Amino acid sequence: MRNLGTVAATVLAASMPVAFAGPPGQTSIFTVDCNRGQTIASALKRADLFRSPLVVTVRGTCHEFVTITRANVTLRGDPSAEIVAPNQQGDLVTVSADRVTLENLTLTGGLTGLSQDHEPTFIAQNVVIQDTSGVGVRVRVGDARLIGCTVQRSGGIGVSVVRGGSVILSNGSQVLDSAGSGISAAQHGVVSLANSTVMRSGAEGIVISEGSRGNISASVIKDNGAVGLNIGTSASASVIDTTISGNGTGNGPQGDGVMLWGGAQAHIVGQNVIIDNRDEGIDVAGAASAYITGARVAGNGGNGILGYMGANLVLGNLVIENNGAVGVFCAADCTAQMENMSIHGNKGDGINLSFDSTLMLIGAPIDLAGNVGWGLYCHDAESSVNDTGLVTGTISRTCTGFD
Repeated sequence: MRNLGTVAATVLAASMPVAFAGPPGQTSIFTVDCNRGQTIASALKRADLFRSPLVVTVRGTCHEFVTITRANVTLRGDPSAEIVAPNQQGDLVTVSADRVTLENLTLTGGLTGLSQDHEPTFIAQNVVIQDTSGVGVRVRVGDARLIGCTVQRSGGIGVSVVRGGSVILSNGSQVLDSAGSGISAAQHGVVSLANSTVMRSGAEGIVISEGSRGNISASVIKDNGAVGLNIGTSASASVIDTTISGNGTGNGPQGDGVMLWGGAQAHIVGQNVIIDNRDEGIDVAGAASAYITGARVAGNGGNGILGYMGANLVLGNLVIENNGAVGVFCAADCTAQMENMSIHGNKGDGINLSFDSTLMLIGAPIDLAGNVGWGLYCHDAESSVNDTGLVTGTISRTCTGFD
């Protein structure tokens, strides 16, 4: 018969992570099997005895909050593993150390699924963050890279970047089904998307505000409840070779593909496709500026491009077709420059200038034939165009040159 001391020692050994501590400077490896009652927190605590880089190999399903305060740590699923929050009131995984990597993990639940706090370097690869009560991923001050990751069903914002933080989503990363905005960058944050998707958010797909910056390329922003890409309050963005479609699925007042306001600036260049959004394709207001070339803006429920209240539009090599109102509506002290444009099939005018707005045409004549209204319409004598000879299509008699 085994004595109680032997039994207790056996149980204790089973609950302790298996460790291999390398020589100083080499990597220490711990294996945690959560299905056997072992914990990641215990492995991190034991690893503090060593100064070497640490890899924690995780197996099974772990029910614990995890806080990483030690640099040079990798948590790696073998081949995959899940960390489940014990409740929805605390952050599930908190990274408070430099050079931390998560690989092949699913993070389920918690107030915030993954929180990076004031640390310069963090990488998540093939990680799923899901079903939080609040934010999916929060980045404060530091730099985060999400490679092939999915953030889904967040109770608030999917990915939040604040206080000068930076996040890069790449290699097919996805932000899906957030209750609030899919991605939000505020307080001089930076968000970059490369070959990634933001879909079905309850509010905006991406919000960039308060002096923040966005870099979006070869990505998809689709079927979000409000504006697909909302750029405001002195923020800026570049958009390259991206599809922005089907936004405005909710009942809110704005359902544009792209919206700029509050002095925002955007460069929308390359083979962008901005189609089938509920309201405007691109909405530029409040002294904002947009440089747009090479895009197709089509099938939107409102105007293809709307500029008003001091907007500045520089447009070239665009196809603007089959929108539900005017192709390009420039109103209320709006200034537009256009070159090499094809604007046709829209249910209003091709171009409408109103309330002290200005149009500068350069290069070859632009094609304004085939719209339901005028090719070029000027609402008032204060709205002017430099050269009506550069228009193919009908022109209202109210259009005059500059005084």
